[in-house]
Amino acid sequence: MLAPSTPWYAAKLAPSMDQGTVASVLMASYAIGTFCSSLVTGALSDRVGRRPVLLGAMAIFSASQFCVANSNQLVWFAIFRALGGTAAGTRPVIAAYLIDSSRPEDMKMYGVFFGLCVVGGQAIGSSIGGAMSEVALSFPFYFMGVTGLIVLILLLLFLTESLIKDENGMPVRKVGCEGAGRSEMAKNKYLIPTVICMSLGAFSGQYIEISWATVFGLLAHDQYNLSPSESGGILGLQVIATLIVNFAYLPITHVIEPGILASLGLFITSLIIVVPFIHNITGVLFLGMSAQAAPMLYFAGMAFFAAVVSPPKHRGLVNSIVGASANLGGIIGPFTTGNLYVVGPTYPFYLCLCISCLGATACLGIEAGIRYQIRLNRRAEEQRALSEKLDLRDSTEA
Repeated sequence: MLAPSTPWYAAKLAPSMDQGTVASVLMASYAIGTFCSSLVTGALSDRVGRRPVLLGAMAIFSASQFCVANSNQLVWFAIFRALGGTAAGTRPVIAAYLIDSSRPEDMKMYGVFFGLCVVGGQAIGSSIGGAMSEVALSFPFYFMGVTGLIVLILLLLFLTESLIKDENGMPVRKVGCEGAGRSEMAKNKYLIPTVICMSLGAFSGQYIEISWATVFGLLAHDQYNLSPSESGGILGLQVIATLIVNFAYLPITHVIEPGILASLGLFITSLIIVVPFIHNITGVLFLGMSAQAAPMLYFAGMAFFAAVVSPPKHRGLVNSIVGASANLGGIIGPFTTGNLYVVGPTYPFYLCLCISCLGATACLGIEAGIRYQIRLNRRAEEQRALSEKLDLRDSTEA
């Protein structure tokens, strides 16, 4: 909601500072909060449960939005934005909640639903944020504060706890093993490299998405003289492509494996390297779609990746590591983009090209790790079935 209004907030909060630097602070402060939160919320939810973490986070988020709306200094604005980001950094907990309640093969579908919720928020946020800021710059944050209170009440009434453990501390739901319906899973010696690849993919996708949102706000103002509502409208239109990608994701995975699809998506984001050279707002609109939509080919599959490789007792931890990596991209992206834009409008796009290639390569490692884990699980299941068959035969003979 903030991206379309960054130039006006820069003029209001710090008129003597460089616009690119202020835009970096405004956009990155939220990501800093989500990064810090995502480091601990997943593991915390492994201990205390998913429901308490989600309820506490929503209460903090709502309060932070009212504080942001009443901030008239850059420092306080950034602090309360970071607090809101801390409360919003519970995506690892939500992913763990879904994994607790689902089979790994179902996570492709739930990952799509999760992605649609995020994309819908981005589309509505950019459009409504730009329009509301025409009434008053602070109005979008009052709106989010009230929305947060409504969501908190709904969570209190309807959200149940998903993390149920036995006396040994093991989850008892039918998750964690490919098609086996058991909590145990075969130990994977390549778990750490696979999680590293997942983290690099998440970092790259988030870096490109938020870097584009940051640099577009500056380009729209400096090169195309667009108002906040016009900038927000264009960002909202770009999300149409993201919605299409989410709806098409599940059918495509029947043809292309999720890891390969994620790699293709991050390669496609490299197309934004053309943006500073075309000087055409229509072309920028369509190229921006690649920056927003293509990373969803990774994020739509992220929950599935985690469901396949995460040890049952550490689902929250694995999701925290991957989520923190994504949020780290959200921090570094605005800072590098805003400051590189000051040096030259083309430099942010060169760096995005390098990041997209890094993420695409990492996704190939994810696919290799997932295939290895599935083979291990099948082998372990075959051995277990054989052992049960032999035990049954021995008992029958006895």
